[in-house]
Amino acid sequence: MKNQSCCAASLPQSSPCDHGAPHPGRRRVTLAASLLLLGLGPVGSAHAQWSGTTADELVSFDDNEYARGVQVVGEYGRIYLFWAEDAPTVREIHFGRSSGHGQPWSCSTADRVISLPDGNAVYEEPDVATFLGHGDLTPNLYVVWSEDYLSTQEVHLGISYNGGDTFTSEVADILVSDPASEVDTGIPSIAHTDDAVHVVWHQVTNGVGEVFYSRSTDDGVTWSGTSGDRMISFPDGNGAITPKITEGPDGQLFVFWRENGDAGMPVIHVGISTDGGDTWSSETADREISQPVRLMTDLDASGSTVVYTASHDTASPFHYEAFVTTTYDGGLTFTGETIEVPVSFDEDHTRSASNPAVLEARCSNGGIPAIDTIVAWDEADDVTGTNEQHISQRYRDTQEWTGATADEIVSFPDGENGYRPSIALYSDIVSPPSVIPNTYAIIAWTEFAGDATDNYEVHVSQEVFCDGASAGVPESAPTMSGRLASWPNPVHDQVRFALESALSGDWTVDVFTTTGRRVRSLSSRAGETGGLTVDWNLADTEGRRVPNGMYLVRATGDAEVATTTVVVR
Repeated sequence: MKNQSCCAASLPQSSPCDHGAPHPGRRRVTLAASLLLLGLGPVGSAHAQWSGTTADELVSFDDNEYARGVQVVGEYGRIYLFWAEDAPTVREIHFGRSSGHGQPWSCSTADRVISLPDGNAVYEEPDVATFLGHGDLTPNLYVVWSEDYLSTQEVHLGISYNGGDTFTSEVADILVSDPASEVDTGIPSIAHTDDAVHVVWHQVTNGVGEVFYSRSTDDGVTWSGTSGDRMISFPDGNGAITPKITEGPDGQLFVFWRENGDAGMPVIHVGISTDGGDTWSSETADREISQPVRLMTDLDASGSTVVYTASHDTASPFHYEAFVTTTYDGGLTFTGETIEVPVSFDEDHTRSASNPAVLEARCSNGGIPAIDTIVAWDEADDVTGTNEQHISQRYRDTQEWTGATADEIVSFPDGENGYRPSIALYSDIVSPPSVIPNTYAIIAWTEFAGDATDNYEVHVSQEVFCDGASAGVPESAPTMSGRLASWPNPVHDQVRFALESALSGDWTVDVFTTTGRRVRSLSSRAGETGGLTVDWNLADTEGRRVPNGMYLVRATGDAEVATTTVVVR
């Protein structure tokens, strides 16, 4: 990355691994990994502002080829980029990563193609998911895209079990959709839950678009969708397209897409599964969760929020703004069902927002940030009239969107057009482990880089999203006591956590999956001597018994933090 300021020291790249695909079996969770997964990792220095506002930060290899549709994900100090690019005549999936806050990027000096170079072209942009279920600091990476296969376009998959050292797709095609249907697929989307990988896409059936679904319960080795089509949108002939799949805060699955509604105008639809993809609410009935608009273009989703760009104009030139619809009750209601929620600033009704991206944000350090969701899109700016990257952030307490009242630009306004932003969070991964980490927000997009007429390259901009020293945590960072015990362990029906501490006061005991998802919070007040015991009946927040496996436990007090692990059998 060029012109990066105030970054932590660069970290070495992951050591090379065997070039055969490793077996995706589970590995033991180390104590150090457990602490970081609980948000007790290290801290680095902070950006004073979005780094890309003062100078271009071009991170892909500038080879005069056309990069498009970049997707960014991050985990514990490492950042991963995926995009489609000509290589040089046939479009393939490219990959880059940084293990040190963007210093350096592996993709800045040479192309890395991770789709099988078989002469078949990639279509549209990829979609990406990560998984830390092994309790490691290095995530599995999953990327899907649509590509020519025989006579149709099918959904392809690439998996890295070693943080990007190798990808299965480098040596062989893996299909997620069924080529026997002889129908083109489009714009796939992927999500990973604790026990399965899920992919959706749209394809035409009976002359109109519908949403289709495929699932793998063996970490991407086999897929339900390759043996037959599974349509999960209600077949009413209204044309469902551009689906996005996400996991909600309580483990439910959401699929959002755009489709004509009862009024004959485009609206956002949702399908919800509470049984891991076995059944979908959208299979039996439509569910409209936004207000009807004249025109709707793109959408993106994260957790329980979906963002879309839409226009109410009845004649050209059509003017688009960005809107969101969100659920706060697990999908029972959505804000867009009753009111339209704009997130972009309509200054003069002449400039259009396009290609929105959204991320429901969470601090890795366990603190509660003032901002809980980030939306980005590209739009012409006031200075140069070319497309720059705009953002809007939602305040948790007031639900107000910062970008709805004024433009907020995170890219350098140099007169070059930039498109299709993607957003991710990542945290520090430096020592000592007793210090609470910063959480960083990073936005990536493709932008014209001069020279050849189609030379678009990947650019990034980032800043500290949640300061480990101040965001939702005490001013003096808690210290690791290490005196939290659990018994019995392993446990079948009930476990008791016991804390030995010299401090009295209120404590909260949180139980997390190894991916960092909170499943239960238990509160207690310590006695005068500082001792604390609290029981857990293995129920989650909904009263359901949690699945078997390892769980990470964190006890948090005013000035002290303690952790342990427990195995449920």
